[in-house]
Amino acid sequence: PISEGIPVFQKITLFIIDDSKDESNIKKIKEISSTIHSSGIQTHYIGKNEQSAVLNRIPPGHRRKLSRLIGEFSDIVPFHKGASITRNIAYLYIHQILNGSGEKALIYFLDSDEEFRIKIKSGNTSEDIQFINYFYWIDKIFSSSDTEVLTGKVVGDPPVSPSVMINTFLDDLILFFDTVSGLGMYNTCVFHELQPSGIFSAEYHDMVKLFGYKSPQSPKRYQCSLSRAHDVKDCFDDFSRKSISFFCGLHPTRTQFYNHTGSFTQTEYARTVYTGNYVFNSDGLRHFIPFADLKLRMAGPTLGRILRKKLGKRFVSANLPLLHKRTISDKHTDEFRRGVLKINDNVDLSEEFLNQFWGDVMLFSVDALTASGFPERPIVLSEIADTVNDVRENIWKSYNKQRSETAAKLSRIRDYLSCAGSWWNIDSGVKEAVNNFKIFCSTVESNFGTDSESLRKLSEQIEEGSYTQKIINAIHSFHEDDDLWDEILKSKHTKLTKQEKN
Repeated sequence: PISEGIPVFQKITLFIIDDSKDESNIKKIKEISSTIHSSGIQTHYIGKNEQSAVLNRIPPGHRRKLSRLIGEFSDIVPFHKGASITRNIAYLYIHQILNGSGEKALIYFLDSDEEFRIKIKSGNTSEDIQFINYFYWIDKIFSSSDTEVLTGKVVGDPPVSPSVMINTFLDDLILFFDTVSGLGMYNTCVFHELQPSGIFSAEYHDMVKLFGYKSPQSPKRYQCSLSRAHDVKDCFDDFSRKSISFFCGLHPTRTQFYNHTGSFTQTEYARTVYTGNYVFNSDGLRHFIPFADLKLRMAGPTLGRILRKKLGKRFVSANLPLLHKRTISDKHTDEFRRGVLKINDNVDLSEEFLNQFWGDVMLFSVDALTASGFPERPIVLSEIADTVNDVRENIWKSYNKQRSETAAKLSRIRDYLSCAGSWWNIDSGVKEAVNNFKIFCSTVESNFGTDSESLRKLSEQIEEGSYTQKIINAIHSFHEDDDLWDEILKSKHTKLTKQEKN
């Protein structure tokens, strides 16, 4: 077919849902959209005006009731609404496109920091390669089963917040210093030894026991990424720069690699939605992102617990991961997300830390309530409150335990850095690398130390109680949101005329 005078592929349409605020970023995204369209894939840029038009079709009274899912606004939606609200608006936009068309379709959600590639071990290095025919295999799975929602995973950088990876990274950094302290600075780099690629997908997470996994038994040895001829000093310098990028979500020692396990059509029952890599048929539009207005982390795992209960075997996971990157150049230029604030060399993770904590409380509260029949069975407010309060106390204990471990591990790293006889404190050529590691330690202290702003704010929020109550009320309102969402999808207000579709 022809779109705007350009021949385009018939079977794929791309919608770019933009939540940007910076005008220069918006301009660049529009240029990317135009370039993709010119290359033969029908592409639509959906900015704030297009998003507002979708929501303004819904009667104001219904819009106000939907505020927990789409946010509050008057005529024009705001910027930086958050990923969950933006996804829900995208659901409504796509529903209006498909409603009444009779067209079979799969809706594939992807994040902008992912690529249709995988990361593999290649000898003692790694490679990012194109390997999977994603659309072909996804179509095969849906056409040969009654799957309604399918989630892939990610390889590359871990898809979680730095606030729940700090202790695994400190373990690995201690091992690195222990190793280099026994080497000469001009020795050949030893961090290229071939190591087995484990299949434990959450080994980067400090609190994997909360998810029912056993913790990894030992720290991970750093795998140097330098390919040219180099020595230990060069590796030390390179790793020092990567350590600072940790606060942007990079985990230099626990990169996730692809593990091939047979047929791409093989699936297993799922319990987590990877919101940057999931697919559903048109019926799946009924499964909105819940509790969106709270803007908490762990939205995908929380939705996954609900889908597991509602859909059973129709909610599956497939070995179709995307390559996930937290950085946008080989120099590890920082790509910051909501909740991460950088001022010069200082990185403030306090907002992200809080969103992670309360997101964990939401996730494990929902997980516990599903054992009592939620969401099929309405749960009384008192039972929800008891569950949320119990979960919050347990999560708080876990966080405090992690912070005490952080302090002890950070002290060991500082001991290494201050050791007067170490070659990195003798040779002036290593001064910048040592300074990088010191910046890393200071940032750890300011974000995870016992006197950090993160812990101070969190203690106040727990004591004050309003965040706990927000979670209790949100879970109690789920069925109301579910009924209203269903009503909106079935209403005449979400059906576009042929002229509007064009």
